[in-house]
Amino acid sequence: MKKLSDNVSLKSVSVTKKYQEQTKHTIAKLNATPFYLDWMNQPNPFRKYVDTPIVKLPLPKTNFKNSWPSITQDPIPFDLESLSTILYHSVAISAWKQDLNYGSKWSLRVNPSSGNLHAEEIYIIAQGILGLDDGIYHFNVKEFYLEKRIIGSDNLWIATNYLSQTDAPLKILITTIVWREAWKYRKRAFRYCLLDAGHVEAALRTAGTQVGWISNACRTFDDESMTSLFGLSNLDEVPLSLIEFGNKIRKIKPYNLKPIRALGSPNKLSETVIHYPEIDEVISATKLATKTEPPIEDLFIPPQKPSSFLSKKWTNLVRNRRSGIQYDGSSSCKVEDVEWMIRLSLKQSGYWTKDKVEREWVDLFVYAHHIDGLVPGIYRYESNSRFKMYKEGDVRNLAKKLSLNQSIASNSVFTISMVVNYNKILEFFGERGFRLVYQSAGRVGHALYLAAESVGLNATGIGAFFDSDVLQTLSLDDNWIVVYHFTIGKSIPDLRVRQLPGYDFEREIIK
Repeated sequence: MKKLSDNVSLKSVSVTKKYQEQTKHTIAKLNATPFYLDWMNQPNPFRKYVDTPIVKLPLPKTNFKNSWPSITQDPIPFDLESLSTILYHSVAISAWKQDLNYGSKWSLRVNPSSGNLHAEEIYIIAQGILGLDDGIYHFNVKEFYLEKRIIGSDNLWIATNYLSQTDAPLKILITTIVWREAWKYRKRAFRYCLLDAGHVEAALRTAGTQVGWISNACRTFDDESMTSLFGLSNLDEVPLSLIEFGNKIRKIKPYNLKPIRALGSPNKLSETVIHYPEIDEVISATKLATKTEPPIEDLFIPPQKPSSFLSKKWTNLVRNRRSGIQYDGSSSCKVEDVEWMIRLSLKQSGYWTKDKVEREWVDLFVYAHHIDGLVPGIYRYESNSRFKMYKEGDVRNLAKKLSLNQSIASNSVFTISMVVNYNKILEFFGERGFRLVYQSAGRVGHALYLAAESVGLNATGIGAFFDSDVLQTLSLDDNWIVVYHFTIGKSIPDLRVRQLPGYDFEREIIK
């Protein structure tokens, strides 16, 4: 693996390792002074730009017959209806839920989020979308329309081409508003923001794949340039991933970046914003990459489906995906199903190299509870689709204990620890690598969500675990970090709530 130049050492890029250490969960921290959520100051989960023109989106297409993870053979055109379809099946509201006892309502989205807080925002660059003027737009999730931020001009194209250097007609920027997560999770929140950004990227690219669009993703751009281009606020929004969609994406000659004035002002999310120095420091340290990723065209080709694969219509699968709250503790699945889910998730996350998946970045350890064909125990998943046993026996209580005593980790079919040899990442990408590995784990997790649903199970991402205890259990040294826990099982329906449509226009859609 190629290292950074000689004048860059691990000692000089230690901010992210320090942040990882500062934000570890321990018994002592959990038993410290109690923390109470300030519900009156909870950030608004919906960003809106005031005093800017809006563009109403047409009804999205929902008549796709293909089941995930099959691929649409004939790409749909780049028009406003297609853009509406992509957004509806990736980052829109999927439903509203209402408490039957108290009447309170809250929204769910197609993409999962830690604590259902949804820190991410979506910005769009249109350069040749039929029915949409060229320019930069913000996606208003709650109202399902676009807000014009920048009207098309030669200056706009000079700026966007400087950053992406391709002719893709549709480019989507994913940002995160850290305060939305920090309100609940405090200084650990940036971890969750990065995981959620990975989920959003995977949701968007999966939706693009289903309509036959090739996509590139870049996460190693200069933050300041991207912030300037999109008219973002340096105070609360961090750009994390730029996705480019096209039928064939070509490189173009780069230009010099010029400043552009953006339209509209963002709404105020809460009365008081609390900044955590640890988060501010790690954001600053990871703003500029020391090495960039190669732009790789990717049209995801899934592994062969297992014999027990349940055919589910793609549009219903992604719109009805839910995070499991409680699992029944007795459901099981076949080992070939588990192999397929893991191979598929790793393949979908493998955007950094052309010839192999991301095996050197994210490693998976499986806590097998009810997998037909595997005796209970802890296994390390290896690249040849085999499970290497690390510990034999009933590990349900262990999985629960390591996941902050959450029963979903023990009542599931299996639970996963995602770990990374972080020193290798530092050597290759520098501090920016911290963002990359967490976003990668989020992409792996999103594919696991959809894979679980496609075989009749459910999934839940777990961002809270006892970091050091996990590493000790897996016999890993301090070169490694734990980035994500994930559990898959059969969810128990919550009869205390009822589900309502995500948008009024859904009544008009012909299923």
